[in-house]
Amino acid sequence: MLYYKDDATEVICRTCNAPRFKQNSGKQRRPKKDVPYSRLFYLPIIPRLQRLYASMSSAGHIRWHKEKIAKSDVLSHPSDAEAWKHFDRVHPSFAAEPRNIRLGLCTDGFTPYSQTATPYSCWPVILTPYNLPPEMCMTTPFMFLTLIIPGPHNPKAKIDIYLQPLIDDLKLLWEEGVLTYDISIKQNFLLRAALLWTIGDFPAYGMLSGWSTAGKLACPYCMENSKAFTLKHGGKNTWFDCHRMFLHANHQFRRNKEAFVKNRIERSPPPPRLSGDEILQRLSNESKFPGYGVQHNWIKKSIFWTLPYWRTNLIRHNLDVMHIEKNFLDNIFNTIMDVKGKSKDNVKARMDIKEFCRRKNLELVTTTDELSENALRRYEDNIPIILCKLEKIFPPGFFDSMEHLPVHLPYEARVGGPVQYRWMYPFERLQALAWGPMRKVKTWPIYIVNGFRFHTKSWSEGRKTENCGVCVRGNTHEEDECDYYGILNEVLDLEYPGEDENFVCLFNCQWYDPVQNRGTRVHPVYGLVDVKHSRRYGKFDPFVLASQAIQVYFSKYPSGRRDKQDWLAVIKTKARGIIDQQYIVATAHQEDEMSSYMPVEIEDMPTTTSIIEMELEDVNSSTSSEEEENQDESEDTLESDENSFDDSD
Repeated sequence: MLYYKDDATEVICRTCNAPRFKQNSGKQRRPKKDVPYSRLFYLPIIPRLQRLYASMSSAGHIRWHKEKIAKSDVLSHPSDAEAWKHFDRVHPSFAAEPRNIRLGLCTDGFTPYSQTATPYSCWPVILTPYNLPPEMCMTTPFMFLTLIIPGPHNPKAKIDIYLQPLIDDLKLLWEEGVLTYDISIKQNFLLRAALLWTIGDFPAYGMLSGWSTAGKLACPYCMENSKAFTLKHGGKNTWFDCHRMFLHANHQFRRNKEAFVKNRIERSPPPPRLSGDEILQRLSNESKFPGYGVQHNWIKKSIFWTLPYWRTNLIRHNLDVMHIEKNFLDNIFNTIMDVKGKSKDNVKARMDIKEFCRRKNLELVTTTDELSENALRRYEDNIPIILCKLEKIFPPGFFDSMEHLPVHLPYEARVGGPVQYRWMYPFERLQALAWGPMRKVKTWPIYIVNGFRFHTKSWSEGRKTENCGVCVRGNTHEEDECDYYGILNEVLDLEYPGEDENFVCLFNCQWYDPVQNRGTRVHPVYGLVDVKHSRRYGKFDPFVLASQAIQVYFSKYPSGRRDKQDWLAVIKTKARGIIDQQYIVATAHQEDEMSSYMPVEIEDMPTTTSIIEMELEDVNSSTSSEEEENQDESEDTLESDENSFDDSD
């Protein structure tokens, strides 16, 4: 039960009579606020959709799908695909306003703790708008975290309970709309939105759609027409010889009795794809869905069917290409390479070959592991051929549901558009960042960023140049604090997990006291800045992004006056200029004749920079930047302050 709307004040579940809040034991003090057993976090989607039109950087791009010049027979965006065009034809009033937003929904289980901790799985729900051009669509700034479904267990079919607030907002956006100001054309309009489809792995497909993805009827397209069967010896479900019916009627594989299930000729046509109205009619006729696992795999009527337009969508739930291709490749690789414990070719598989196929050579021997629509139609014809060829090679145990699903992928690509807008790669990469940085980091004594060459304090000791002074703009909004000035102690290069190279460079600095007239003073007329070298910043906040740093150096006053002895003058250095020049690829050139040049030996230049790997202490940081690493000395010559600095708490 969700304590929401009319049930917001309830304290007992109507279904199981369980209490809403945790009960206190006799010896514990009563908390000031009741603590619920579980809490759903919902971040409303409507204000964030309105915010897209409040920024000039995004408001004009929302209309791109309508204003672009489309090429025939080329799919570069979901708006080029049949699902989008069909939705426009069925709902012309919605399509008439190009600023109305089409959305995609993704959810996947996420473990926020380490693998050694108690198992816990929460389910974030992310919405993304599809109106944007390809270079902006499905990028991180336009992925809106909407729900965080609490753990510790998989919500399974009960996920609909947690989706209620989001579905209510989607209904409001469809039926009534919300008044929104478009800053790009400076006018108000009625914003509406529609959910095109959901994105998730195969188990999440079953949770969201209501069609269980387990058992012999796991395929949501073939449904009861599936010819999957259970292996006698392997004991698992197989989709072996389920692909010949997708071939053309006169294809030679249909009449092959040797390579596939023995003594069987395939005459069946491919199963029909049910429309939304046909599926809704099936779901409306039954309340408890008798015949599960034999006649159908329905476990519930999904909450998405309460959306008025859901039945008109051609694709309601996407088969995730990322997981399908990963599982497909893993099975092929593990079987060919005979990976122990993962190969599909084992003793039981060879026994099943003898049971269902005529492959004497594979039987177990007893002795002492931009798209074109025309191209997509070709793929739709060729994939069944490829799968049938694989069936001639691999045992029946190889063909589980993941090996069967690629036969439906060309249809979804043709109807739904390019797969990069409907797969889980960006969402998985986003989750990889949530794990935090790697436990080992690289440190550098010299680092070049923003046109400045920085040295660490230890590297600068004993040198005539000082490049360890750092300045960071103050952003605490407190009147008595100035910019932050300090000494660079360490340069840390953090690496975040993921397929891409995600690096963040941090400066570990020791700061002077930024409070005005206590540790820092600014001349009211000339703007000259002084810092008191005996005053340190009292809070533990040593890390800043390298991209935020400005280089300064500190100089003692030559005067012997008492009010000058404890203060250092701050002098900002000038950044080196950067010239943007297009990289020109050199063309290899070979002379027709060899010239007699004298050989010249060039000695290797010695390098002085070392990379040190060290354990990283836990620091709360969620920043990212991109910098380059270099190892040269600075040319800013000055007298360096030789005072030693104590660690500040």
